[in-house]
Formats: sequence, structure tokens, C-alpha cells
Amino acid sequence: MPTVTVDGAVDATGAGALSLRLPRWLTAALLAGWTALIWTFLASAHPPLEPSFPGAGVLFNAAHAVLFGTEALLLGLLLRPGAVRAPRAGSWLVASLVALAYAGSLELVQATVPGRSSSWVDMLTNSVGAFGLPWALAGTGLFGRRTWIVAAAAAASGALASFTGW
Repeated sequence: MPTVTVDGAVDATGAGALSLRLPRWLTAALLAGWTALIWTFLASAHPPLEPSFPGAGVLFNAAHAVLFGTEALLLGLLLRPGAVRAPRAGSWLVASLVALAYAGSLELVQATVPGRSSSWVDMLTNSVGAFGLPWALAGTGLFGRRTWIVAAAAAASGALASFTGW
């Protein structure tokens, strides 16, 4: 039976990084399922979840960062299993760029779906996730300083998208 492990690796600078070791078939299956889930949420005329509480717009817009950050994370793990790396070069940069290209294609689709809209601020939030999540997990692990920086950036761009109407 395949094993799934999560452990904290430490790089030469002493910074902790998240290390995920999943079987490739499982990573590919998770990536395919996640990609389909994103499509369902963002390309449908009526999103499965409608915001109905104070601040819901900010939360739902900031969730774009989580969606595309997870997309980049799964794609990066498929291309280069093991420790999560910052998206500076190699397979992790490719993973972040592909996740961002997918986000852009979905924004174009949203522009053609009645009742939906597309915006550059959504792309900003998608970028925060696609590049920020791998960067955060590569540096300080799951709840390190980088994670909070990415969360703050996602919240700020989600608020910008909610309150500006761009």
C-alpha cells in the first residue's frame, strides 16, 4: 500500500519547508479533481455557494488565492515530488505559471458567462495564490511567517475586488 507522508524538511539556511511525498498517481488524481472543482466553482452561471453573510464577498474573492495556490502546489508536486520549492526556477516556476494561465483562461470564460464577470483584481488574487502558496510552504512550513504574509495579501486583494467592483 502506498504511503503518504508530510514532514518538515530544513534547508541550508535553517528555514523549514513542507515536504509532501505522495504517489504520483494520487497526485495526478488530486490535481485532476481539484482542476475540475475550480472549473465548477468559477465557470458556472450560478456558483455552488452564494455569499450571504457580512464580509462574504471578501472571503469568496480571497478564496481565489487558495484555489490557484493549491492548483500550483499539486502541479508542482506532480512535476517534482518531495519538498515544496519556491517558484523561482524550474518545475515550481512552471507549475505556478501553468496555474496562473489556467486562472486567466477561467477569467476569460467568466467574461462570457451570464451573471459572471472577470477582473484584473481577480487575476491579482489568483497570482497571490499561484506564486504565494508554494513560496510560503517552501520557506517556513504550514503556519510560518510567509504563510501569514500570503494570507494578508490574499485578503487585501480579495477586499480590493469586493469593494472596487473592478
